[in-house]
Amino acid sequence: MSSKLQPQYQWRSVSVRETKFLAPLSAVLGENMSLFCASSEKISRLNADGMWMVKGDINGSPVAICWSDFRVKGASFGDNNTLRLVAFLRTISDEKLPLIFCVNSLGFRFVEGRKMFDRVFSAVPALIKFKRDNLLITLCQGKCLGIGAILFSLGHYRIAASPESSVNLTGPEVFQQFFGQKVDFTGIAGAPSVFKRTGLIHEIGSGIKGAFLYAAQLVTLLAYKKPLPVLTLPSSSQSKTDTASIACLQQISQQGIELFKGYDERLKAFVINLRGQQLAVLMNPPDQTNNMFSYRSLDLYQQALALFASLKLPLVVMIDTPGIDPRFDGDNKDIIEKVISVTDDLLNYPKPIVGVINGRGFGGANTLAMPKCYGAVARYGIKGRVQMDVMHESIMRELLSGSKNALESWQTLQDEQDPHCSDMVDGETLDEIVTYQELESRLWCDLFVNHPHADMVKVASSFIQADPSPRKATADSVKY
Repeated sequence: MSSKLQPQYQWRSVSVRETKFLAPLSAVLGENMSLFCASSEKISRLNADGMWMVKGDINGSPVAICWSDFRVKGASFGDNNTLRLVAFLRTISDEKLPLIFCVNSLGFRFVEGRKMFDRVFSAVPALIKFKRDNLLITLCQGKCLGIGAILFSLGHYRIAASPESSVNLTGPEVFQQFFGQKVDFTGIAGAPSVFKRTGLIHEIGSGIKGAFLYAAQLVTLLAYKKPLPVLTLPSSSQSKTDTASIACLQQISQQGIELFKGYDERLKAFVINLRGQQLAVLMNPPDQTNNMFSYRSLDLYQQALALFASLKLPLVVMIDTPGIDPRFDGDNKDIIEKVISVTDDLLNYPKPIVGVINGRGFGGANTLAMPKCYGAVARYGIKGRVQMDVMHESIMRELLSGSKNALESWQTLQDEQDPHCSDMVDGETLDEIVTYQELESRLWCDLFVNHPHADMVKVASSFIQADPSPRKATADSVKY
C-alpha cells in the first residue's frame, strides 16, 4: 500500500455514556477517554475492528491501553487494525505514554489471505521499538494465540488474567487435527502450565477485572514512580518465605510491592521506597534451608533484571543461599548456560548495583550478589548473619577427610579466619559489615547520592509529594 493510501488517524474524545462498548475500560480510566481511530470513520464497535486503542488518566497520570474485543472477529489481527496499531504505538511513544496491552485474540486473520502476513507481523518490530523507551505491561485476557502470543510475550511484565487463560502459537482445533483428539490443549497451553514450565507468564490473576486493575496499579506505580503501598506482613496462612522476606525488608523500608509473586520460592523480587526514591530488590528469603539457586530461580533473576533495567532502577541483591543447584536433571539441565546468561545481564545492568551477603554465601552463588570484581559499587555483609566461604564447613571437612595433611592445612586456615567475616572487609570482597539500619544509609549514599552513574538525587524524602486524590485503582486500595 502506498503512503498516499495510508489512513489518517486522530485522537477523539469519547464518553463511556455515549460509547457504551468501551465500558470495560471505565473501571480504570473512568467515564472519559480518547480513542485512536481513523479520521474518516464513525466511532463504532465494528469500526474499531476488534481492538480499542485509547488513552486516559489513571490517578492523574496519562496511560495508553490497547484492548482486544474478542466479540468482533475474535480480535484477530488483519490489515486495517494492524496499520492502526502500528500508528498508535508510534504516537504514544512520541507522547512517552506507558502501555497496558490486553490481548485476547485468535491471532492472524487468515480470511484476509497470505499477502497480509508481512503487514500483520509488522506489529512485532513496532512493539519492540516501543518497549525500548516505554513501559509495556501485557495482559492475557483469555486466548493468546499466534501473533497474539508473540505480542503478549514482548511485555516487560506479563500477567495472565486467570487460570483459564491460554497462550500458544496455535489453537486447540489445529492441535486436534495434527496431534489427535486426545491431546490436552489446556495442559499444554493453559496459564498454570505455561507459568510452571516457562518464563512467559510472570503472574496469574483470578479474573479479568482484578487483573486489569492490578495492571493499572503497576503501570502508575512503576512508570510514574508513584508512592508505593505499605509493606505488611502476610497472614499466617501464607508461606514462611513471604513472611521472612517482608520482615527483612521492613528493616530497610516501610513501603514496597512484590513482583513475580509465586514465580519461585527461593528468590523474591520487590520494588521498595528508599527515602522517596524507588529501589529494586532481589533477595533470597532469609533463613530458609531450601534457598539453593535452581534454574527457575535464575530465570526469575533474569526476568526481574530485564524489568528493573527498563524502569532504570538502582538494584540491591541480598543473598542467603548454600549455592547453585549442581544437578543436571529435569528443568535444571541447562543451569550452567543460565548462570552465564544471567551473569552477562548482570554485568550489563544499566544502573548501579550493591551486593549484600544476608546469611549464607557459598561458592559460585556469591557472584549472584554482585561482587566488586563484577562492578558492584559496594558490597556489604549483615552483622551477625554473614557467612562466606568456598563451601560450608561441614562439606569441606567431609571432602578433606581422606587426607590428613589437607585437612590440617585447611583447619589452620580456618583458625586464622574470623567466623564473623571481619577478615573479608578489605575493599575487594566486602566494604563493611553493617546492621540493617546502617545498610539503609549505605544504600542511599551508594545508589542515589555518591555514584557517578546514579540519578544524583539530592532531595530528602520529605519533599516527595503525596499521590493525588485517588480515583480508580489506587496503590493502597487495589488488592490482588
